[in-house]
Parts: sequence; structure tokens; C-alpha cells
Amino acid sequence: MVALAVVSLFLALLALPVRNLFSQSSELSLARAELAELQGDTTELERRQAELEDPKQVEVLARRNHGMVFPGEESYVVLPPTEGGEVPPWVAKGWDFDPAAPASTDP
Repeated sequence: MVALAVVSLFLALLALPVRNLFSQSSELSLARAELAELQGDTTELERRQAELEDPKQVEVLARRNHGMVFPGEESYVVLPPTEGGEVPPWVAKGWDFDPAAPASTDP
């Protein structure tokens, strides 16, 4: 009877550290997976940083995403067709794109 009590006490005292070991093992696996993902993200960001250090790439992005042009160049935007074939009034009337032209007094 005493031996059974000692074995039961031993197993009860051993259960907590074993449970903690398994818990920490699964946490370590999750942390390693997260680390691998973050290292992949870091590699991608470093590649992107190197790409953006190229002046040609910066020029392409500035032109495409922000409509920027060099001095002396002109930028044009082609509008999509309207629905129902209606022509917006500002297109029918026309816009004066000449920056040297005097300002219109029309409202």
C-alpha cells in the first residue's frame, strides 16, 4: 500500500514537468515556423529594397503610379468611355490645356 502511494506521488510529481515539456515543444515548433516565415519576408523586403535603389525602377514607378514626368515632358490621361454614350459637359465644351492662355471668366 505504501509502495502504491509512493509510486502515485512520484507519477503526480512527474506529470507537471512532462506536460510543460510537451507544451514548450509545441511552442518551440510554432516559433520556428514563425521565424522561417519572417526570414522569408525579410529576404523579400531586402530584394525589394535593392530593386528600389535602381534609379530606372524608381522612374518607372513614379511614372506609372504617380503620373510624374520630367521637366519638358507632357503627361496625358486617356479616360475610359462613359456608359450610355453620354459625353460629359466638360468634354463637349473642351478644356483649355494651354497654361499660357488667360483664365476663363465662365463659371
